[in-house]
Amino acid sequence: MNISARITEEMAAMPNLDGSKVRLGQVEAAIRLIDEGNTIPFIARYRKEATGSLNDEQLRFLGERLTTLRNLEDKKQQVLSAIEEQGKLTKELRQRIEAAMTQVAVEDLYRPYKQKRRTRAMIAKEKGVQPLADAIFAQRRGDDPLRLAQAYVSEEKGVPDAQTAVQLAQDILAEQISDDAAIRASLRALYRRTGMLRAVAAKEGESVYAQYADYREPVLRAAGHRILAINRGEREEWLKVAVECDDEQALQIICRAVIEPGSACCDVVRAAAKDAWGRLISPSLEREIRNELTDEWKKRGVQKGKEYAILTDEITRAWTGMNTRQYKNLKGLKKENLRDNMSDLELVLTMLAEASTTDIAKAEQPQGFDENQKVARRGGNVAGVARKALEAETGRPVVTAQNAESFRQLVTDIVTDAAQLPEQTEENTDGK
Repeated sequence: MNISARITEEMAAMPNLDGSKVRLGQVEAAIRLIDEGNTIPFIARYRKEATGSLNDEQLRFLGERLTTLRNLEDKKQQVLSAIEEQGKLTKELRQRIEAAMTQVAVEDLYRPYKQKRRTRAMIAKEKGVQPLADAIFAQRRGDDPLRLAQAYVSEEKGVPDAQTAVQLAQDILAEQISDDAAIRASLRALYRRTGMLRAVAAKEGESVYAQYADYREPVLRAAGHRILAINRGEREEWLKVAVECDDEQALQIICRAVIEPGSACCDVVRAAAKDAWGRLISPSLEREIRNELTDEWKKRGVQKGKEYAILTDEITRAWTGMNTRQYKNLKGLKKENLRDNMSDLELVLTMLAEASTTDIAKAEQPQGFDENQKVARRGGNVAGVARKALEAETGRPVVTAQNAESFRQLVTDIVTDAAQLPEQTEENTDGK
């Protein structure tokens, strides 16, 4: 891969970087300066003549992509060497690895050749049923899996009957499906598109994570500061966290890729697909997606620990004028979820503050805690300005002591008052 040319092309496709005016020679000059040990701020300020006046934002993007693409190339070489040592590197596989655009894609291609701990599929292969797995996966019309399995029954190898042989073949197929790069790519896209970040309380008691005791949010909309706060709550054993994905949609994707209808063998393949998803693919992709979510702020230099909670508080304080604890005290809450006790307006403004913070962070790429704290404050201020404008128009405060119990009581009072009203008759309607 020509890294300089690749970065130039990427910058040309990014109007916000004014990259259409960037030439290959500028990128190559900047890379030379970086390799000589110069920092981005130094190059931007004192080496304008060498880079053709690339600005700080352009150079930061260039530097990040340079690191990413070089790491990608190193990973490709490691994978190619590892597979070649096994004597399994084909021309087609080499081309696919060399064409991969991300480390995730390279890992998916390497997965079938990666040294694993002893798995159920390995044990099955040791018992000699790999040819049976291949025959079942072919799903030829007229083939019956139990009849095919009879040839692999062997007391000596620990295969006492045909049903056991079929189960062993199914274990091989489950791992084979799990290692399929195209299937994993499709399921990864499903996770990112439809996944739900879920957190529940792991134990009783008052904690700073009470607002996440029953929390559910689409992965696509999860803000970085909430993700990191949830991770911290999990590490401190206050929360149980998962990324949920639609099992039915996932199985449909797998089955479309591996099922050939019309054979008795397809039932075994379908069972292998279900096993592959539940036991192998889903847990792996869940970890991967959670790592991706966590990296959204970690890569910008925010440290683990209390800083995550501080950033969350910063957003809340900027739009409400109080921190999260004061906000909960106002509403008389202890371990209850704060969001569940907000009015519609409070909830809308909270979402506006969080969404604004996320958008500003993505646009400006803040580095380190101090810069992220400023972004959190600015994002919260967007909602703060909206709150003050609304209060000026209505003459009523947006943030109030009303909680879920207050709202339930209000509904009860309205229903009670309505029940006590005299029934409207036709005579009353006519005003007689």
